[in-house]
Amino acid sequence: MKENLKNKIRYARIKQGMTQAELAIKLGISPSTIGMYEQGRRIQDYYTLAKMCDILDMSVFDFFPYDKVFSVDVVLKSIIECLSDNNKPVLLNGKILDEQNRNNIVCMMRLILGSK
Repeated sequence: MKENLKNKIRYARIKQGMTQAELAIKLGISPSTIGMYEQGRRIQDYYTLAKMCDILDMSVFDFFPYDKVFSVDVVLKSIIECLSDNNKPVLLNGKILDEQNRNNIVCMMRLILGSK
């Protein structure tokens, strides 16, 4: 995966018409660090990768296979679906949630997801 990642970073940067130095400035790191990422001599942390994805107009899924990335929004949407089905009891800390608590949790999760 390291081999794939280093090639994708370089390709994405070049596609955007950006030099290593320009990308480094936008990330707030040194150009030599970008060089090390592209040579596979160093792997960036997830915060840097997320910031890099934003700068290069890419998704983290462009760097990693979908099955290798944990997608929290998919999990939250599944929980919302379960909580919204009032025909099935839902346990939280060993207690059945009443309708009001279920609705409160659904509202909070929708806020987190940025959806209504």
